[in-house]
Amino acid sequence: MSYSRWSNSVWYTYWCAGADNNHRRSQLFDICGVITFTAGEIIDDIEKCLDTACDKSKINNDHNERDELRNYMMEFITDVNNDNQLIGNKLIIK
Repeated sequence: MSYSRWSNSVWYTYWCAGADNNHRRSQLFDICGVITFTAGEIIDDIEKCLDTACDKSKINNDHNERDELRNYMMEFITDVNNDNQLIGNKLIIK
């Protein structure tokens, strides 16, 4: 599922189908051409994930772009939590 596309954002983000298993923490959030994070990485330290993505994408920590990416990550976590076919506890951002 896509959360953003280049036609309306500097980010192209989506829930990647490449997870090794059906555990919530293992689900993959891809920022196309930049980096892929697991749901576990995002909930453990979303700020670190945002720093890494912004650094790798050369966004230079533009606050609007960073906040936009945070929203896509949060939407992804919500979708992972709402998927009843996945196993594991619901994810909570720390």
